[in-house]
Amino acid sequence: MVNVIRQRRDHVDLSVLEAADRLAIRELIDAYAFCADRRDVAGQLALFTEDTELVVFADSRNPEPTRRFRGRAALAPVFDELKNYRATMHFNGQSTTTLDGLRASAVTDCLVHELSVDETAHTLMIVAIRYLDSLVKKDGKWLIRQRQVAVDWTETRALQPAKPSIAPDHQVRHRAEKRCSGLENESCKCGSAQAVDGVGDPLLQVEALVEPADHRGMILGDLDVARYALDESDDLRRQQGNRRRHRPGDDGEHHHHLSVSRVAWILG
Repeated sequence: MVNVIRQRRDHVDLSVLEAADRLAIRELIDAYAFCADRRDVAGQLALFTEDTELVVFADSRNPEPTRRFRGRAALAPVFDELKNYRATMHFNGQSTTTLDGLRASAVTDCLVHELSVDETAHTLMIVAIRYLDSLVKKDGKWLIRQRQVAVDWTETRALQPAKPSIAPDHQVRHRAEKRCSGLENESCKCGSAQAVDGVGDPLLQVEALVEPADHRGMILGDLDVARYALDESDDLRRQQGNRRRHRPGDDGEHHHHLSVSRVAWILG
C-alpha cells in the first residue's frame, strides 16, 4: 500500500489555477460519496479513467491487497453491491492533496455507514477507511487513475427499529381535559378528547396520520414538544387570569387553529 502523504507547504503563493485544481479534486472525492449513497453507478464510473485500478485492503496493516480490479468496466459490479444495503452514508473527513502538474495524489479519511435490514434485525456497520488516490487531469477534468481503499477498523451495531410512542388513552384524555379546563369549556366532552365544535385535539389528529408512516419516531417526538409548549401556554394563561368562555369562533376555536398551524410548521 502506497503512502502518498507529503509535507504540505505554505499557501501564500498559491495560484488561482492551483486553488481551482484543489477545489476540483475535493469535489471529485465528494462526488464519489454522493453517487455511492444514491446508487448512481454511472455517476461513479464517470469519475475514473478508462484504465483505472481499484485496490482494496481489508486490513490496512496487511500490505497484501484483498481484491484488485483493473479497468473502469470492472468497477460496475463492485459499485452495484451497495444495493444490498437498505441505506449507506459515506462521510468524508479530512483530505490531503499534493499537486504535480497534471498529476496529483490525495489521502482522504471516510466513515462509511451501511444499514442492513432483514425480517429479524437491523444492523449498522461502520467502516473507517482511507482513500489513497492517484489522479490525472485530462481535457481539463480531474479523474481517478488509481484508488486504494484501506480499511482501518470496523464496528457492527445491532439496532432496534424505532417505534412511534403514543400516549395511553388515559393520558390523552388528561391532556385534553387540562386544555379544555383552561378555556373553561363547559361543553367539551373530555372523555373522548373531542371538542364541542367537532375539531378535537389537533395534535392527536396529526398523530393518527403520522403514526403509520413515521418509522423513526422523530416527528412524534416533535409533536410531544409542541404539546408540552401548548400545555405550558395554557398554564401561563390561567396564571394571568385570562379566562374566557369557549364560544364558536372565539378564542377557543382560534386556539385549535393556532395549534394546527404550529404542527404544520414543525412538519415542514
